[in-house]
Amino acid sequence: MNMFALWIVGTFVESIIGRFFYGLIYFLSGIGAMIIFTLISPYIISPNMPILLVGASGAIMGLVGVILAIFIKFTYQKKSAIFAQKLRFLLFIILLQFIFDFFTPQVSFAIHSLGFILGLITGLFVPIKSEN
Repeated sequence: MNMFALWIVGTFVESIIGRFFYGLIYFLSGIGAMIIFTLISPYIISPNMPILLVGASGAIMGLVGVILAIFIKFTYQKKSAIFAQKLRFLLFIILLQFIFDFFTPQVSFAIHSLGFILGLITGLFVPIKSEN
């Protein structure tokens, strides 16, 4: 599922911000989420509980955060009604994703959330490729 999501989301993000920033945000979201989780996990998880986290979902959620940042930019900077509608729909999809993550024990809600937040923050500062 991660690879399918990466294909769909990644292709869109790469076309908007370019290959360099796409790779940078993918890397920062994935690795950054794991580093932050490693640093905070002793405070939120029992020390006797083993943790095994694998996959690219934190990085993919970072790309979803970038899409949200792009939609926010277009909605508020361009006063675009179309992007305002897309922004509302995307927020609904993100809400559904986080509800699913929270109630599915095999999915790391923390990694998804951290990756998303890192992608959103970095996405607000990444330039968008020239508009056609």
